[in-house]
Amino acid sequence: MLGLLGSCGRPMLTVRTQSLRVVSWSGPSFTRSLATSLLLAAVGLIPADLDAHQGAHRLIAELTRRLETFHGAASSKALLHVRRAELHRASEHFCEAHADLDHARALDPEQSLVVLCRGKLFLDEGVPIQARTAMDRYLAGEPRSVSGWLVRAQAQKALGDVLDAASDYERAVDLVGPPKRPPPQFYLDWAASLAAAGESYRDAAVRVIDRGVSRLGHLPVLALRAIELEVAGGDYTAALRRIDLQLERARRKERWLCRRAEVLIKAGRRDEAGTALRAACSEIDELPPARRRTRAVSHLEERIRSIRDEAEAGMVSGEKTGGTDR
Repeated sequence: MLGLLGSCGRPMLTVRTQSLRVVSWSGPSFTRSLATSLLLAAVGLIPADLDAHQGAHRLIAELTRRLETFHGAASSKALLHVRRAELHRASEHFCEAHADLDHARALDPEQSLVVLCRGKLFLDEGVPIQARTAMDRYLAGEPRSVSGWLVRAQAQKALGDVLDAASDYERAVDLVGPPKRPPPQFYLDWAASLAAAGESYRDAAVRVIDRGVSRLGHLPVLALRAIELEVAGGDYTAALRRIDLQLERARRKERWLCRRAEVLIKAGRRDEAGTALRAACSEIDELPPARRRTRAVSHLEERIRSIRDEAEAGMVSGEKTGGTDR
């Protein structure tokens, strides 16, 4: 028996493992509802195109009706409870989710999916130590489960064991073999765990992002994270090189020009920053009127003004102290 108690005081039992192909979730870019949808769709428990956030309550009601009249195999009924448990978790009905998992465990004590879902539930409840214990047990029998490694990585990170979390993210990424490709978020979370370990791991975090680029291509989301890391480490040349690469590929260039100006200012190259800002303004001026009136462009223009003010303030400061651009 696993000595684990959730927020509702329900223990977990030892389970057998079985082969499951389960997609997982990670990082702030995934909402709890999307994660639930991905998990259930991957194991054939809900349609792949379901919006779990919008459809959770309707599905819970449907599953409740089915469970009340279900007379099939116990293992099949257990999976219905797992479905409903995940939907309850998506709605943050944690006690109800635990109750469904308890029913599933009683119906099929060896169903490994119960432990996987329980681990994620513990994580959402804010008890990562129990989530990690659950995933240790799950992964002992399912060492090739991408979901298992990702959930444990999240638990490790929540506990402050960021290097162990990074190892788990690496394992998850490596298990996603061709022709499938890991989502960019996997690399972002892996790199974030390394970066959280301190400055000495910053270069390793950048190398993780570069692994993502090698496998997924020059995605802006990966480039932005690498640029943040390089700027934080004072490697402005590398950061500018990435920005220039994105500028070559981008159809809309104003945001990258703005980011280039920010990095140039940090590098002390204020004249070049001014050139980049003027180019960004020219790009905005060429936009159709409807696009220029969007909130996103308005915010970008405010950002440009802020960068210009920062650059001008730096020039005044440099003149007073006799400083020069590097």
